[in-house]
Amino acid sequence: MNIAILGCGYLGTHLAKFWHQKNHSITAMTDDPTKVSVLNPFTQKIVLLKNGDKNQVTPIIEQNETIILSISSERKKSYADYLLGAANVIKEAAKSIREPKYLLFTGRTTIYNEKNGLWLDEESTLDPVEDIEKKLFETEQILLSLQELSWDVCILRIGEVYGPNYEISQKIKNKSDYFSAGSGNSFTNMIHLDDIIGAINFILDHHLTGIYNLVDDDHQTLKKLLNEASTKLNLPDIQWEPKHAQKTRKNFRASNHKIKSAGYSFIHPHRIIN
Repeated sequence: MNIAILGCGYLGTHLAKFWHQKNHSITAMTDDPTKVSVLNPFTQKIVLLKNGDKNQVTPIIEQNETIILSISSERKKSYADYLLGAANVIKEAAKSIREPKYLLFTGRTTIYNEKNGLWLDEESTLDPVEDIEKKLFETEQILLSLQELSWDVCILRIGEVYGPNYEISQKIKNKSDYFSAGSGNSFTNMIHLDDIIGAINFILDHHLTGIYNLVDDDHQTLKKLLNEASTKLNLPDIQWEPKHAQKTRKNFRASNHKIKSAGYSFIHPHRIIN
């Protein structure tokens, strides 16, 4: 299979490694020159993007049957803007390509807003309020509109990622202020890197289309998860500060029933605390 990955952060790089081992041909598109040496061993071609140039993207799409849009959320404030820009570039490129393609977008469950702990699935009404929610929603709509050009489109709404170099223990150490601000009573929606790669590979193998939440079976409250982790890993207890609740941590539970009904079996349905 010829696969083009637009965005090669944590997830995109691991996908390239995985598919390289499966003998797929990988083209990586990134605007970060420091990624070239990292990606070289796992790719057949690397394209350094310049300001979302459609003329760079179009021939890459033409040469590959599968397109993965996986912009890293490590961009923080600019993350949603990069996503929206990339979606528009792909849409413009698609208009000039006769042969339809398959596109998979690794979005985020942050498209959902505050729901006071309610369960949400792919059919839940989206009522974006915050800027990132609105831009994620617009990105999804642009990509779904590719179906009008006979493209097949799959959108993943991925929970908070953990895995190698993003272990829960490291999250606690690196984001202690972020975690402690608030009561800790919000439910968590997380997914291990192994299951992101496993689910994406499953989706491509079965040519699934549509929207899927990708989170594990565990939805402990943040307080329960981190207290358990602190005890198991002998980390300092977290001192919760309800008066300084983080506005960015939303309270909902994303259902993974749809992806499991499609036939995917989770590698890590329950959290690995390490």
